[in-house]
Amino acid sequence: MDFFPIVTGLSIGLLGSLHCVGMCGPIALSLPVHQMPNFQKYSNIFLYNFGRALTYALMGAVLGWAGSSFQIFGLQQFLSIFGGVLILVLAWIYQYRPAWLSSGKWGAKVSTLLGEQMRKQKSYSTFLLIGLINGLLPCGLVYMALASAFAMGNVLNGSILMFFFGLGTLPLMSLLMISSKWLKASVKVYFKKIVPIWIAIMAVLLILRGLNLGIPYISPAFNADSNCVEKCCEH
Repeated sequence: MDFFPIVTGLSIGLLGSLHCVGMCGPIALSLPVHQMPNFQKYSNIFLYNFGRALTYALMGAVLGWAGSSFQIFGLQQFLSIFGGVLILVLAWIYQYRPAWLSSGKWGAKVSTLLGEQMRKQKSYSTFLLIGLINGLLPCGLVYMALASAFAMGNVLNGSILMFFFGLGTLPLMSLLMISSKWLKASVKVYFKKIVPIWIAIMAVLLILRGLNLGIPYISPAFNADSNCVEKCCEH
């Protein structure tokens, strides 16, 4: 089993969850969970965050499918290198041009949909639906995770990466909804600095994977599909 999608998605989600608090925190804080009985409160908090993870997983599957065309034509190595470079570019944009990544008509449409759901009577399904829609909000961190899913070149791995990305954001987002308190400014600054560094490390690992250096786990040697070899030998 390839743990790279799990580790990549989970680490980006965990380290980048402070960014999610800033982007999605106001929505999460406006959900009326604090007056609910504990079971109902925790269930709705989980459903909201699980809904976001499901949307991310679906987007990851689409990007993984798009990347799979590179696999079909035997361009796995190129895909990994291209994906790593793309993530580095997005990490730079995320660091210096965050407003560009989170604006536009799409964001306004998603915000309108969220507003409509927020005005409805809250039920378990409503919290799940709000989470599903929330996952569609434009976000620089999500774009970087999606670039990683694209580099996986596989529907399943792309979906797994994005699902675990969503799960990685769950602890801090849930804590915010339970406590309604923001983390100290010094912690925010620390995470803001470390997120681009960690994402850059992930991008470099993707590039190394594509360079076929024969380094176990980091840059394993590319082996042609054994089925293909057998078929070629038969002819």
